[in-house]
Amino acid sequence: LAPKVLVYAPFGNGGCFGYTNDECFELAQRVVMYARTDFPDTRIYICSPFRRKNDPDDNVAKKELHAKNLEEFAKRLSELPKICPHFHLSLQSGCDATLKRMNRKYDTALFYAVVERLRAAFPGCAITTDEIAGFRGETDEDHAETMAFVEKVGFARIHVFPYSRRTGTVADRMDGQVPENVKKERAQKLIELGNKLEADYV
Repeated sequence: LAPKVLVYAPFGNGGCFGYTNDECFELAQRVVMYARTDFPDTRIYICSPFRRKNDPDDNVAKKELHAKNLEEFAKRLSELPKICPHFHLSLQSGCDATLKRMNRKYDTALFYAVVERLRAAFPGCAITTDEIAGFRGETDEDHAETMAFVEKVGFARIHVFPYSRRTGTVADRMDGQVPENVKKERAQKLIELGNKLEADYV
């Protein structure tokens, strides 16, 4: 089998911004060279494919510039011959209210824009994600929004986790904890939807 490169580009609270397209492209080229060795799988960890909404001195112009940088980077990455078109974007929730409670620095509109740019550069690419079911304060309506958004994106695979409280965290001290049986029920629904979407993709 030919070596392949898997590009791992999750969202998150942190960020590794400040790298130019040329620097990222050079990294991708080096990884492709590395992938031609005896190691069959190599991952490029990008950290975030989009500028965080509350970056210092953020404005519409900078957001548009960053979007163009992503589009250019994806286009140039697609020109490499040994790229496995698989992108893992960690969504966590498809509900903006829940994302805000999670202190995520993106919303569903931003997430979907990234998905569209990646698919434009890599038609038919596999986009996978992580989902947390039953985060503190999640209502039935919030869960329904997540289900609808997940279906809209059409992920190739979903990794689903019921929210688990961790002592000492901010979320653990918040009100509105979701009962365990509800978490499991919502997680199961997401798993079933994920299985359907995966079958559709394959």
